[in-house]
Amino acid sequence: MTAATSKDSLYRGALFIHTSNGRAMSDDLVELITDAQWARLAQWSCMYQRNVRDILETMSPMLEQEDHSSNNCRMVGKIPYGSKDTIFGCISSDGSTHT
Repeated sequence: MTAATSKDSLYRGALFIHTSNGRAMSDDLVELITDAQWARLAQWSCMYQRNVRDILETMSPMLEQEDHSSNNCRMVGKIPYGSKDTIFGCISSDGSTHT
């Protein structure tokens, strides 16, 4: 994750990183994705007949720390809106979505 510059800063980082083999998901950030967020991604996978990896690549999310009291992160990016469309929004750590 991106280092904070002061005690008041929250952390954020891109889920996908560029490697010599192309794009890969950051292992450190994958561990921060909650079960509720995985469940939301799985729900979209079933609804739109797309695999979760494809949804994440389209979303290209940034993980942003929600508050100072936990390591919970919201996933911010292009969330599915219909089978082909997206809308900018986020998935909170509890799995709820916001646009």
